[in-house]
Amino acid sequence: MEDIKKIKMKKLYISFGIGALIILIACLFYLYMFGFTIPDNQVVWGQFGDYLSVFVAIASLVVIGSLTYFIAKNEERRDRENQILENSKIRPILIFKDIGEKWACKNVGEDAALNIMIAFKTNNLHSWEHPVKIYSMTSKEEFQIEWKKFGVATWVATYNDIRGEVYTSICEDDDTVYEIGRNELNSYKNKYIRLETAKKTSFD
Repeated sequence: MEDIKKIKMKKLYISFGIGALIILIACLFYLYMFGFTIPDNQVVWGQFGDYLSVFVAIASLVVIGSLTYFIAKNEERRDRENQILENSKIRPILIFKDIGEKWACKNVGEDAALNIMIAFKTNNLHSWEHPVKIYSMTSKEEFQIEWKKFGVATWVATYNDIRGEVYTSICEDDDTVYEIGRNELNSYKNKYIRLETAKKTSFD
C-alpha cells in the first residue's frame, strides 16, 4: 500500500513539473524571440502577460486535471475499501466445537451460509473422509453432527454466502483457519453423502 501511495505522489509531482515546464518553455521562447533585456515599457509587459496567460491556463489545466483524476481515484479506492469492510462484517463464518461426546458446527458470522459441505480426517495424512452436504445455516445457527463423534483429527467445512463467494473453515487442534475464495472440498462436489443418509449412519 505504501508503494502505491509513493507511485501516486510521484505521478502527481510529475504533473506539477509538466505544468511548470510549460510555463518555463513559454518564457524562454518569448525571450528568444524578443530579446533577453528587461523592458521598462508597460505595454510590452502587458503583451508578455497576455502571451503568458495562455500557457498558464494550459499548465493549470494539466495540474487541475491531474488533481481531479487523483482525487477521484482516491475516492474510488476509499469506497472500494469501505465496501470490502462492510462485506467482511456480514460474512458467514463456520466453526466446529466439541459439545460433549458430540461435535457441532456453528455459524458465528452475520450472514447465512449456503451449500455447506463438511468432512473430517481421522489422521492428518489421510484425505478428507465422508463429505456430507448439510442444510444452509442462518447467522448464529448451530448444527449437531450425529454421524462422527470420536477420533476426529480435523474438521472442514466449505460453503457460500448469498453473493456466491466461497469459504473454507478448517478446525484442527481446537484452532480454526478461515479462508476466503478457496473450496477445500471442490473435488468432492459430486461425491458427497446426503444428510438424510448420514443421519442413519455412524462412522465411529
